[in-house]
Amino acid sequence: MDDRLDTEERRELPDDLYGLPARREYPMPDAAHVRAAEAYFRYCPEGLKPELARNILKFAAAYGVDVDRSFLRKMICPFTPLASRRGRLLFPRVYVRRRCLAQSGEFCKFAVS
Repeated sequence: MDDRLDTEERRELPDDLYGLPARREYPMPDAAHVRAAEAYFRYCPEGLKPELARNILKFAAAYGVDVDRSFLRKMICPFTPLASRRGRLLFPRVYVRRRCLAQSGEFCKFAVS
């Protein structure tokens, strides 16, 4: 398969080979397209970035592509505690209880207790 897909090849791809299946955007039938999806990630709408990041990581693992996992994981779950240089939390009096539901397809939910 070429690096570029023509219209007929795109139509034949199943929805589960897209980074955004509902919109049929960011096709990833091979390793070259996974790298292209990572390169064009910044142009994705903000509300759809977690879903695209999950799918890029999924296809990168399937095709053996080395991607920037730390950046993409932050897009999936951006509510991680900030650490100072000494390894302590920047706001130690605020305890954040969070659970990341990235595997279930939902965005992260958190509560301050």
